[in-house]
Amino acid sequence: GPEIRSREYWKIGPSRHRGVFPKWGVERDEGLVSYLSFDVEADRIWVKEACALGGSEATYGELASIAVEEARAKGLKSVDGSLMRGHPLVSALAVATGGEPIWGAHDEMMVKLMNWKSFTRKMCAQGISQPQGEQEKIFWQALFGVCPAPPDSPFVQWMASLPECDGPFYWWPDIF
Repeated sequence: GPEIRSREYWKIGPSRHRGVFPKWGVERDEGLVSYLSFDVEADRIWVKEACALGGSEATYGELASIAVEEARAKGLKSVDGSLMRGHPLVSALAVATGGEPIWGAHDEMMVKLMNWKSFTRKMCAQGISQPQGEQEKIFWQALFGVCPAPPDSPFVQWMASLPECDGPFYWWPDIF
């Protein structure tokens, strides 16, 4: 998700050409603390992603208001999107609209190469070697909550320190 994207991700051409760069954000004294990315379509607002820094989750209410105000200004009937169950923006949208969310599912998936050094730094896993062979499969399955890592895995202790994962989820901007 957005938490492990590198600075370079936001600067490269594909991100800009595909409209990934968020257009709406909330700033506080320390700078940008949350953002929202959505498209205005013919009959709806389509939320692609939303993110807030830890401690700034209350700004999801402001982001929800932005999306709802845009929908109302354009006479659109719904605010739809691709967000995980339990995402704080969903609750904020329910408050802003006075309605309850309706859930569906999509099964698209994307796999892309990553910078292991950057990933382990951002995920507080310095010193963990990049898994190879069968260990790579075990690593990704454990990271995404498909099945736990065996007790003898070199990364099991680090994974135990991570919050529980709800399963694989791919932000809409990352699907192409």
